[in-house]
Amino acid sequence: MSSPATQELQDFYDRKIDDHFSEIRLLREQRNADCSKTKNLPPEILVMIFGFLECEFRGETHSHLEWNSVTQVCRTWRNAALNEPTLWIDFIEPHPKWIRELFARSQAAPLILRFEPDAQDGLDFIIDHVVEHPERMKSLDICTKGPFPGLFNKPAPFLQALVTRDDVEFPSDFLGGVAPRLESLFSSGALPFEASWLASVTNLECRRLPLGATWFRQLTSLHLGWGWVALDAKSGKIRRPSMEIILSALDNMPLLQRLDIYLSYNMNKTPCIRSTPVHLRHLCDITARFSHAPMATIFNYLAVDSIKQLRTNWPSSSETANVNPVLQFFNRCYEGGDLHYLSQTTGVEMGRFVGSKGEYVPVLVLEDFKPVDLASIVNQVPCCVPRLFETYLAYAFKTLSLKECETIEQLRVCRPPELDDVLEFDDTSPPPYPSLRRIHFVGINFSPKRRVIPSIKRWLAIRDSKIELEMSDCNISDKAIELLRKMAFITSYYEVPGTIES
Repeated sequence: MSSPATQELQDFYDRKIDDHFSEIRLLREQRNADCSKTKNLPPEILVMIFGFLECEFRGETHSHLEWNSVTQVCRTWRNAALNEPTLWIDFIEPHPKWIRELFARSQAAPLILRFEPDAQDGLDFIIDHVVEHPERMKSLDICTKGPFPGLFNKPAPFLQALVTRDDVEFPSDFLGGVAPRLESLFSSGALPFEASWLASVTNLECRRLPLGATWFRQLTSLHLGWGWVALDAKSGKIRRPSMEIILSALDNMPLLQRLDIYLSYNMNKTPCIRSTPVHLRHLCDITARFSHAPMATIFNYLAVDSIKQLRTNWPSSSETANVNPVLQFFNRCYEGGDLHYLSQTTGVEMGRFVGSKGEYVPVLVLEDFKPVDLASIVNQVPCCVPRLFETYLAYAFKTLSLKECETIEQLRVCRPPELDDVLEFDDTSPPPYPSLRRIHFVGINFSPKRRVIPSIKRWLAIRDSKIELEMSDCNISDKAIELLRKMAFITSYYEVPGTIES
């Protein structure tokens, strides 16, 4: 048993040790603050960076735990993160132990909420709070048929997005009829035909389209995915979609800018008898997915002032007649005049390069469409003059070639199965691509066994003047490069490791 003097001495040293630990901790904090490369960043910039990080993990399970480690780096970072309420507003699958802490850190900022059938009991007090303070709702996701919709009977002045994933029935006093900022709506169930709280909705994605809804006139974006149906305004019964139903609905959306629609094989095939097309002057971005190619005739009944992007997805098809309505619509409505790029990947694509870095933007896409004759496609779209032709074909290039096209000035060939298919030509015919000025080969194996170099030399020799030649990721030797220099201007080439000497 230690004496009082010994215990007193031990306490003295313990206090000294604790003091040293405190001093070390303070020195470490000071070192982190003074030596950090981010010490001169204002809190606003740090918060912006943290916001990007928080968005990166948003939607993942317990996303707040994934990025919360930034608050443990240093005091400056912690203070910046904890003092910004908008970093803590995501209540999608929150960890039960974090709910109250997240709620405290979010302060009075509007929240992103999701209510699921198996929601944790810890969310009860959040539900009670937002029911009494609906101004806390920024995004509301209801994934259950439970009593949640009936609880929200007060105005939600800051609600921007509403998602209902089940057949939710909205009460007559939902949100007190007031949601002035509600712009985005996704619904798997029925929507009311008349509702003041829907007056500001501009972006609609639904599976049951309420025909004749009064709030359609404000829509700028409509998405109708697989399995969508229509609801009759008079009877409330489900109606199978038809061409006339779609066009009648669009006729009530004069501000529509973007349309994404799935046209199913089980749609009503009754022919449309409209004499004039539906004119949507603001519609400029269209995505149409066809499970039945003849449904493309819907484009015969559409008119827009100017199309910026048109994407279509087709069932297995190679008949140009199936896509003629799309091509004719595009040719009527596209006014850019600068399309010059053709690409064959899983289908046919036309686009353009924009910006100082030459970013490629697809404009007309015929996805999963493999025509037997590409020239027949080009001839249907005279507004698109092909000047650059690119191919990523995994099958015979020659079946899709445009070798007689006099406007193509650049040819880009990417990893064809056999380059000889690209270089094949008839000695008795004019040179392929008569206006060609530049060729870019990507991923070509120029090994001697493939006899590619002689084919290229023969292909270049038939031309009156030299053309530019560029190669990327190609297996080619310096000797082969020198041989080609005699017949072409080689602007640049990048060879893959382990090239084979010619």
